[in-house]
Amino acid sequence: MFESNKEQLKPHPNKTKTFDRILDLLAAVGLIALLAYPIGFYPQLPDQIPVHFNFRGAVDALGPKSFIWFIPAIGGLLFLLLNLLNRYPEKINYPPKWRKSETESQYNLARRMLRILKVLIIHILLYLNLHIIQLALDQPNSLHVYTVSILLCLLGCTLFYFLERNRKQ
Repeated sequence: MFESNKEQLKPHPNKTKTFDRILDLLAAVGLIALLAYPIGFYPQLPDQIPVHFNFRGAVDALGPKSFIWFIPAIGGLLFLLLNLLNRYPEKINYPPKWRKSETESQYNLARRMLRILKVLIIHILLYLNLHIIQLALDQPNSLHVYTVSILLCLLGCTLFYFLERNRKQ
């Protein structure tokens, strides 16, 4: 599809629509919150905090309070990775056969999918981190299994939707 490796390394022009900008903003705000909450609450956290939950949302393992930085680190890494893939959509695995005229529409579809996934993943991680902080501070709250299930289902539905849409194009 590409003539040379040099051309492959250039970012593709990204005609960002308003909805895409809103998605980018939501992801950035979520990432800032994912970092800000642990910064604000770290001094108040006990030495041991919840680090694992069973299927019903009850704590079944404790760990050091430094674990509170693990989820924001994962969120930051995924944020950077998804932004990088968004910038270089040709690095994503696409269906084997498509016309050259479909290239831009495939890239735009992939960019939209990456943006939506980025928002969902960052906000799922934010929800989990907030829950860990609340439990560590003995604030009455439980991990709502239904909320997590709905968020994960939404993530799966998003992937399915874009894969089906990609297949039909």
